[in-house]
Amino acid sequence: MREYELMVIMHPDLDGAQLTATLDAMRGHLTACAELTACDLLGRRRLAYEVRRCMQGTYALLNFTTDPSNILELRRFLRVDLHDQVIRHLLVKDEKRGTRPPSQPMPGEETTEELSEEDRLAQAAAERAALEEAARGEAEPVVAAEPAAVEAAPVAEEPATE
Repeated sequence: MREYELMVIMHPDLDGAQLTATLDAMRGHLTACAELTACDLLGRRRLAYEVRRCMQGTYALLNFTTDPSNILELRRFLRVDLHDQVIRHLLVKDEKRGTRPPSQPMPGEETTEELSEEDRLAQAAAERAALEEAARGEAEPVVAAEPAAVEAAPVAEEPATE
């Protein structure tokens, strides 16, 4: 079983009922051979170039898990059965999920090790102190260079005025 992401651009002339029917048809086909994890309607957007005489399209994003053997049937379904409703689709393996090393949590997930409130405050204070020290370390050379530049300026101007 692999995780996939399907981006679909539907015809802009579809009304709400037709959009719902098209999404339901895709959901029905996917649930028959896959486990649908997410289905988001992203709305109408302007296309970068004309596709089937359309300059706009309604985007939908579907995430699902299925066997690779079901992908050919899904592509045929999108190209043949939903030809009038779907103007373009992109199906990719969703490799960003499940490939992180165990030491790094997925975005939005909590870590397994819970820090106490004191530890979190100490860690934040240490990070703040390190940032302040780094900022002071960078600011000192600039402050030290300013008096030399001020002293050098009148010397350079005096010979020019004589």
